[in-house]
Amino acid sequence: MQLAEVNEGIGVAMHPNHGSASAPMPGAPVTGRPGWSGRQWMQSLRRVLNRQAGFLLLYALITQLAGLLVGLLTQLEWNILADPDDSHRSLEYIFEHTDAEYAGTINLVMGLCGLVFLVLVRRRQIADGGPTGIFHRSQYRMTWSVFLGCFFLLFSAQLIAGIYGTGLDWTTEVMGLGPIRTTSDIIEAAGDTLPMLAYTCFVAPVVEEIVFRGAILNSLKPYGKVFAIVTTSAMFGFFHGDLTQGLFAFIVGLILGYLSCEYSIFWSILVHISNNLIVSNLFGPWLSGLNADLADLVALMLLIACFVGLIVVPSLSERRIRAFVMANRTYSNAYSSWAAPWFVVLLITEGISMLRLLLS
Repeated sequence: MQLAEVNEGIGVAMHPNHGSASAPMPGAPVTGRPGWSGRQWMQSLRRVLNRQAGFLLLYALITQLAGLLVGLLTQLEWNILADPDDSHRSLEYIFEHTDAEYAGTINLVMGLCGLVFLVLVRRRQIADGGPTGIFHRSQYRMTWSVFLGCFFLLFSAQLIAGIYGTGLDWTTEVMGLGPIRTTSDIIEAAGDTLPMLAYTCFVAPVVEEIVFRGAILNSLKPYGKVFAIVTTSAMFGFFHGDLTQGLFAFIVGLILGYLSCEYSIFWSILVHISNNLIVSNLFGPWLSGLNADLADLVALMLLIACFVGLIVVPSLSERRIRAFVMANRTYSNAYSSWAAPWFVVLLITEGISMLRLLLS
């Protein structure tokens, strides 16, 4: 995979009878058209998905290596200037404490390095005002009912993922593996530092939305919005690198992908920030500040409300959801494109990361 391919491969599917991106192909092939075949359409889709998976792998590699190096040097410089303890003024000490004391700074710098990488590699897609552009705006206007419904579903998904995580911990305990270590545990180990709060509440949501719901989803949209949303949600889930957060991220990806497709990426960014800020960083400390009995009562009431809401909200939105799926579906064999080489490498790489956390 070459960087030039990643940069230019934002993936506009075209009719074989046209030689430019001015004739985007619909989500499903028109097999009766002269010179066109479903096989050619699948080959085009597989190439585009392969580029997007390669782009994501390269993004992860760059942020991990460059972000870690710059983050370590940034923290070292800060310790030299502001930390009175001489033992803290070495790269060895900082590296040994990246999972706790300095995790906030490292992750924050990684996120910013990822943003710089995106601007450099996907600058054309960022500037593109067309349907595959990262900041493409939809013709639909956001309503309070849609916004609150999506936010409620995100909150419900987080509670359900917590229940799933508890069950998974019980299963691994029975199997003698002990409780599963998740990315959330790593974040909590860093404490409520300002760099970690800035990363989890603002930088991570913005960068993740630009990568997944901006660059990748919009590149896949010409092959069907439903396919693009499901595929990027799977990539988003695996990208989180652990079983518990992976399931939650997949569900979140479906909701945020819908928002980005129908209303614009700015709404998916806002909902993502709201979820991380309110649910993850404000609600938890507030609940832990209550006395034990009251906290248990509040948690039980919220759990009941969320389960009721998971029935009511989809029921009220059934017509809207059905209409969206029917209007934006693609052929079922489109998902065979997941066999694209770089997509398989992505799933294997992140799957190994999940197993590493499971066994650590």
